[in-house]
Amino acid sequence: MTYKIFPEENGIIWIATNEGLIRYDENLQKNYTQSFKTILRKIIAGQNSLNTSPDSLTQKTVSLSFNNNTIRFEYAGLWFEKENKTQYQTWLEGFEKDWSNWDYNSYKEYTNLSFGKYTFHVRALNIYQKQSEEAVYTFEILPPWYRTWWAYLLYILAFVSLVYFVVRYRTRQLHVRQRELEMKVNERTLEVKQQAEELSTVNQISQALAVQINLDDLIKLVGDQMRDLFKANIVYLALLDKNTNTISFPYQHGEVLPQ
Repeated sequence: MTYKIFPEENGIIWIATNEGLIRYDENLQKNYTQSFKTILRKIIAGQNSLNTSPDSLTQKTVSLSFNNNTIRFEYAGLWFEKENKTQYQTWLEGFEKDWSNWDYNSYKEYTNLSFGKYTFHVRALNIYQKQSEEAVYTFEILPPWYRTWWAYLLYILAFVSLVYFVVRYRTRQLHVRQRELEMKVNERTLEVKQQAEELSTVNQISQALAVQINLDDLIKLVGDQMRDLFKANIVYLALLDKNTNTISFPYQHGEVLPQ
């Protein structure tokens, strides 16, 4: 509410209001092209507030853990005439391709950013369409533990170990199967060899039957062949007399049976 107005000859007017005394100087000229800055008032990463002092903004890139990949920027243009009409434009380099549209929001929030390096830019536009100097903040979101170099090293070691144990297991199985095959081959070889010896013995006995007339010589030949074939220490040949239904042992080797 205005109570009184006191004009002076020099162009200065004093206005008394219920909120205080206002001085208006009509001789002052407004510089509509005056430059101004935009500042970052607050930066929140996850639950942590980051340092926004001028010194911190000129230091090296700030590193944030992957758990703090949600980040909020609050900013203000240092133009104090109709501040609510000041507009802002932002650009997160590394995430967005270009500047955003002008709006009146004095904050910007990004959620679930992937790991990597980013640079946040913000600038203001006052009521006289004068654009401010931009504020810049560079930060880096570190990869999660499972995307770090030592995690990849563990993955490689685990893979190599898995391959090693698989190869070792398969090699052991192959060795077992090889030994089994060798045993079967040896068994079959022995069987074939024994069959060959048996056939040879039968052949010799058949030839003897064809030429031998003396029964005692024939019995001795068969007994000796059986002893050699089976590598036996004790060999008996038995004859059955059908007329008397008795058995005799005309060939004995290694242990003599009682008569």
